[in-house]
Amino acid sequence: MWREATVDSSDLKDIQALEKKLGGRIMDIRPTSSDKVLVRYAPVVDSSWFVEIWEGKASLCLIDQFGFINALEDAFAQWDKEALQRVIDQVMKDYEISLEDTGQYYPISQEAQEAFKAFLARAKRKPRQR
Repeated sequence: MWREATVDSSDLKDIQALEKKLGGRIMDIRPTSSDKVLVRYAPVVDSSWFVEIWEGKASLCLIDQFGFINALEDAFAQWDKEALQRVIDQVMKDYEISLEDTGQYYPISQEAQEAFKAFLARAKRKPRQR
């Protein structure tokens, strides 16, 4: 699931561009020479959502068509708590993390994406505000 690539040290000046080029989120960077680094990254299956871990709590965040991050409560009126927990559990399993590992974790497995789709199938979106 994890991938590695050797890149120029100068590529680290724009991490977002490098992640886009690699097609994944960088998790680790190690120098190999004065001008090269080895990056370990996770290929992202879907960049429209992620699990955020903060202060020992995990939550699902959605990214809208404008690139804004929305909390679950802002987008949905109702959802299945068990389906949500399956999404969170799968993402945490994929990254081999716990609630102590603060960060934003995008889906990196098809299992996480399938759990998310099952969550969406049971969730009820809030009506759009005019």
